[in-house]
Amino acid sequence: MRIAFIFDALLYGGIERVGISYLKFLEEDGHDVDVFVLNTRDIEGIIEEIPSRFKVHKTFVNHLWTPNIFWYAAKRWWWGKYLLPIGCTLSYLFLRIYGLRFLKYGKYDVAISMAGHSNDLAINAYNIIRSKKKIAWLHGGLYSYMLLSPMYQRQYEKIKNLVVLNDFVQPECLFANKYLKLNIKTIYNPSFILERSINESKVNELKNKYGDFILMVGRMTTQKNPIGLMKAMEYIFETYGAKYNVVFLGDGEKMEMFKAYADKSLLKDNFFFAGNDKDPQNYYKSAKMFGFSSYSEGLPTVIVEAMAFGLPVATSDTSVREVLKDGKYGLISPIDDAVGLGENIYSLMSNFTLYDKYSKLSKERFNDFLPAIVKQQFNDFMSNLW
Repeated sequence: MRIAFIFDALLYGGIERVGISYLKFLEEDGHDVDVFVLNTRDIEGIIEEIPSRFKVHKTFVNHLWTPNIFWYAAKRWWWGKYLLPIGCTLSYLFLRIYGLRFLKYGKYDVAISMAGHSNDLAINAYNIIRSKKKIAWLHGGLYSYMLLSPMYQRQYEKIKNLVVLNDFVQPECLFANKYLKLNIKTIYNPSFILERSINESKVNELKNKYGDFILMVGRMTTQKNPIGLMKAMEYIFETYGAKYNVVFLGDGEKMEMFKAYADKSLLKDNFFFAGNDKDPQNYYKSAKMFGFSSYSEGLPTVIVEAMAFGLPVATSDTSVREVLKDGKYGLISPIDDAVGLGENIYSLMSNFTLYDKYSKLSKERFNDFLPAIVKQQFNDFMSNLW
């Protein structure tokens, strides 16, 4: 099968890592795949993990070129509603003209929008990258996207086949199936993290450097809210007098802001920013537990990866109930609740019985994200596209 696989960007983020996993599935099954990267300024070393026999096309398509941007303007500013019809028409015509450069790639059997953002959705929905059938990943709630812009609904209707990451959007899916006539399938993100080789010398180095540390993995952005985890650690120190080292693995545009906060903290010597690392498995192997304070997620891949190594999880309540089964497999606190998150972390770090219980449960839950299981679900979906 000839497949176009479309990324918005190629950063060390959850969406990109999930996409790499599906590219491995497609390689194993012998498909002919062209990979398109639309934001050519946002490309990091993860591009090297794309199977070498797949062609990678760096073709810039800006979010600002899509009709969605004019809906944002209409909702935010009074004059936006007057610009809306003209802007959407011009955007559509521009994409059609700009899309002529994609003609040379021919027609695909399936085109997959991996990010589900406005640009990779638009060029798929409007058949800029020509294909017989189309798929889009939905990394958040259906309603939340449609509230941002009605254009998402129109694009979903054109694409028809949607993959959602958890059953918490099931009510939205039922609505969509009834009124929008979409083919929607819940498929967990697969994790290949246990297939990555462990560098034991690196693991020992990390343990010697940080001791029994708490790990948070994610891009250094406002959405991931690492300050929330730092505040939780400050609460633990103020309440119980306990200090724990925290390692933040990842990079992003807000890195300096988060470092500035850490530098002013009483625990500044306990907060460490490790930047990006293409081998996060060494950090998971070295860590004592996993802390997560994000404001919003689809299905957080990093939590699944942490569970693979038996790390107990304490997290904010951000689309994690599917992974943790309402708290059965990890401790959940309200979003941006430093006290709740701090109490959960302290409970795990100070109570060996509780720690051991959730460590075993983490490994048990990870079995549902094994590649073989997810691959079968994906192949079944591919066989029944609309």
